[in-house]
Amino acid sequence: MKGLDLVQKQHLRDLGFFKWSVCNIVTTDDILETLPRFVIEPRNILRISRRNGFWVVKYSPVPNDPPVIVEMAETLLEASFQMLCWCIKHAYVHNEPKGGEK
Repeated sequence: MKGLDLVQKQHLRDLGFFKWSVCNIVTTDDILETLPRFVIEPRNILRISRRNGFWVVKYSPVPNDPPVIVEMAETLLEASFQMLCWCIKHAYVHNEPKGGEK
């Protein structure tokens, strides 16, 4: 099972996000379950697709409208990780206190 590497986990900690301990395997499913269903307003919903060999994770009103934010990567794990970082930085995912490690 592939998960975030130590550098990615440390980056989340640097952002103040302590949901997972460094020892835990953090999978794509874990990240996708953490991402909010929408950002800014309810019509900008989370959408995931694959285009030209890249995974696309974005928030947009409808599939063909310009997205509010889009992250692309070769793996769904990396694209969802990048989106999680964006959501943390913009306070759409709330940071847990340091004692909240699991």
